[in-house]
Amino acid sequence: MLKGLSQFKLDAANFSHRDLLYGKVALDKEKYEAKVKETPFLGEMISANIVPAVDINKIVALKPYIIREVTGKRFGNKASLKVGFIGVTEPWPGGTTGFVIGNPAEKVKAILPEVRAKADIVVVLAYCTLGTSREIIKQNPDIDVLIAANSVSAPPPAQREGKTIFVYAMQQTKSLGELRLYLDEEGKVKDYVNRYIALNVAIPDQPEAAKIVAEAKVEIEATKTKIAEQEGLQAPEEGVLVPNAGQPTLSVKPPKPPKGTSEETTKETIKETTKKTTKKVPATLGN
Repeated sequence: MLKGLSQFKLDAANFSHRDLLYGKVALDKEKYEAKVKETPFLGEMISANIVPAVDINKIVALKPYIIREVTGKRFGNKASLKVGFIGVTEPWPGGTTGFVIGNPAEKVKAILPEVRAKADIVVVLAYCTLGTSREIIKQNPDIDVLIAANSVSAPPPAQREGKTIFVYAMQQTKSLGELRLYLDEEGKVKDYVNRYIALNVAIPDQPEAAKIVAEAKVEIEATKTKIAEQEGLQAPEEGVLVPNAGQPTLSVKPPKPPKGTSEETTKETIKETTKKTTKKVPATLGN
């Protein structure tokens, strides 16, 4: 993922609790600079409420926010604007990840004055539920925009809560979210338009992105085969689902024969019953 996303120009990326499984590897202090050179996207990831749990000398602490300057002709009296991005994620058990997750609303409150002093527009990137996102806004009414995501298949419509424009990202990037801000003469947000662009067959793949995906699939299949060989298993063919993977095996118990039935008749009855029952029981597949 880091390799692929590093091929594109992104201004900011939020580090969520789902990324903590790889946190120790990605943020290992001895290897961090080399990893950022190899995959610059890693250096753009931010989080204000994920911090190393024990030894700060071994793990790189993520930047809590980042400031980007943009130029344009519709910024009122200003030739450019500074946009501050703050990243937070939903609290989640850190377990053995080596990190702890602080309260997102409180962390934003602690850092917002510092970011507001440096930026014209403050955007919070929140991997949070709807309730937590609203709590962040409630405790921090000076946020200009909050963009939330949390695997929501049908995001709520964009809305304004006080000063804050609140939008949700579509699950699995099935749609591209576009938020347009309209500014007054002082460069302050006065209005907005939000829309979702469905990334279906009507929009062709970008050649560079399609190439990255194809190369990644080859690498992933090679890695799966290598792991299977190390564990003494036979690697499944690409795209093949393994029946009953991770599921209990289904079994059908034949009914007890009625009294007075001969042995041969009973065997035939069991065969026929099992055959019919088996047709009614679908094979289960792993997710």
